[in-house]
Amino acid sequence: MPVQIQLSNGTDTKPIIGAVGNLNFTNASSATTSIVTDITTIGGNKISLYNSLWIVGVFQGGLGGTMDVILQGSPDGGTTWVDIARFIQITTTNSTQVCQFTLSRSAESSGVTATATGTNAPVMSAGTKLGGDFGDRLRLKVVTNSGVNTGKSQQVLIYANP
Repeated sequence: MPVQIQLSNGTDTKPIIGAVGNLNFTNASSATTSIVTDITTIGGNKISLYNSLWIVGVFQGGLGGTMDVILQGSPDGGTTWVDIARFIQITTTNSTQVCQFTLSRSAESSGVTATATGTNAPVMSAGTKLGGDFGDRLRLKVVTNSGVNTGKSQQVLIYANP
């Protein structure tokens, strides 16, 4: 458990050091949109207490089709989900693919970007992300096309920094 300090409101604690969270899944079969269960804490602390995240995806390729993995955040406790980052597309020719990016609550977007909400089809280009707040919880939306083989273990690591 990270060392913690008391916040001024007296109810929540803020971590002094970072922590690691996982969003692991086994890809589904063809032509499916799946949601990986959302997380609200990393290292026992609320996501809302962290200022930046380093996201690392480790994806097994050779799926027989394509797979898109989209990180979503919720600004309202899980009622609304918004796409905030889309990893590169995993294809039939990729072997193990490692993708990484950072998110910071203080980084601003350089313009207005069209995004999808909920389980709607992604509209962000592969390999893009938004800047700014990432909400109080995170989840993955995974979109596979026809021809995808099931059963490959996929992993997203989230390194959270105060």
